[in-house]
Order: sequence, then C-alpha cells, then structure tokens
Amino acid sequence: MSDLAGKVAIVTGGSEGIGAAIAKGLAAADATVAIVNRSHPERAADIVAAIGAAAGRNINVNVLAPGNIATAMNAALRQDDSWRVKMRERPPSGDDFLSVDDLVGSVLFLVSDGARKMHGQVLCVDGGWTAW
Repeated sequence: MSDLAGKVAIVTGGSEGIGAAIAKGLAAADATVAIVNRSHPERAADIVAAIGAAAGRNINVNVLAPGNIATAMNAALRQDDSWRVKMRERPPSGDDFLSVDDLVGSVLFLVSDGARKMHGQVLCVDGGWTAW
C-alpha cells in the first residue's frame, strides 16, 4: 500500500462494514484516521482502538460512492439467487456485490498526492453499475 504518513482522513460510518474496512486500510498505509459515527459508538471505539486513530486538519473533502457492497446490512438479500443473477446481468463487470476490500484502493488514491488537486469530487466505485 502507499505511504500516507502525514495524511489525515475522516471516515464516516467507520464502526462496521465499508467504513471499518476503509479506516483499517488507511491506517495500514500510515494515515492518521478519525472515525465519525453516530449509530454504533461502541463499535467505532473498537475500530479506533484497533488502529490508534486520531483527528487532524487540512483535509481535502472528496466522497466515495460505493455501489452494491456485501455487508451485514444486505446479507439477507444476498441469499436470493434470482436477485443475484439479475444483478450480474446489468454491470459490465458482471459482479453482483463488491467486497468492502474493493473500495480500499480507491480511497487510498483519494488521500494520495495524486489526488491533491481533487476537491469536492464524488468517485463512484460500483463495478460499472452506473455506466450501464
């Protein structure tokens, strides 16, 4: 992973699923990570403890817009084989659900020097769903 020492990231919804994976990925790349969460503060505290996160300043604000990501929230839906078949027919990737790990690389780009001139952008990571 890239070296993000000296970079700061704020991850919303960082207590579980997508947010937790993103926070852990950023921390593994040596970024300073702040987690913002209102639904599960005890889970957010566990993630913070796991990565030793802290808040900072001077952050570019960009957004990751994930598509269908396999999380606990949609576990029941993912059990419906007929729905999964329909999902695979639409996007060019042929994926029905992406993994939370599929998002980490895109976030690492957003916080890298390569994205330092990006401000207020939305990066869609959906396996091509919106390209259809």
